[in-house]
Amino acid sequence: PVRPSARPRGTGIIAYRRRRFGRRLDLHVLDTRRFRDDQPCGDGVAAPCAEVARPDAQMLGAVQEAWLREGIARSDAPWQVLAQQVFFAPRRFPRGTISMDSWDGYPAARHRVLGMLAGRNATVLTGDVHRAWANDVAPGVVEFVGTSITSEGDGSDVQATAPEIMAGNPHLKFNSNRRGYTLHIASARGMEAIYRAVPFVQQPDAPLTTAGHFIAQTGGGGVERA
Repeated sequence: PVRPSARPRGTGIIAYRRRRFGRRLDLHVLDTRRFRDDQPCGDGVAAPCAEVARPDAQMLGAVQEAWLREGIARSDAPWQVLAQQVFFAPRRFPRGTISMDSWDGYPAARHRVLGMLAGRNATVLTGDVHRAWANDVAPGVVEFVGTSITSEGDGSDVQATAPEIMAGNPHLKFNSNRRGYTLHIASARGMEAIYRAVPFVQQPDAPLTTAGHFIAQTGGGGVERA
């Protein structure tokens, strides 16, 4: 579903937009699908090839990237929040492979975005992988990945491969393989993420629990348990 202002006109659609929430944050809603370069190295999960290192790699496209840079530069909000589609934090899988569909396939583009956020309190909100994660990305920048509502069924407390992935990526602080949603609270203290989950979705009346509660402190703090 899209807002009327984003309704496609022929083959064109502009889905990225910006919203201000009170005095606390600016929300930059990004489109990381339509304007990016084709996934490098044949897509999928693979060892990085030379194409990954391209300095001109585009995840947002030049126009959207300039729009984001200008919006962050003129914002006076204490928090900059990027809502976008694919895993943002670096994530190495066993044997040194990476996901070419994520920002790992476009590290130069990620580096440019992190440059825009330098010195700011920033949160990246992500979907796509159908599991919850909480990640440190860079000084002052954290990522909260939301799980799916029903996709991939009941799930489990922890994704089977998560312990090995987290051992090789210590900046990945939390994983949950349950279905649910995430509640975010922006305050003077920091940005909170409350992961709400259910033990099953394939039958009704599942009880709602808190799978994890984290905060990124204002002033450059990383992900901490609240």
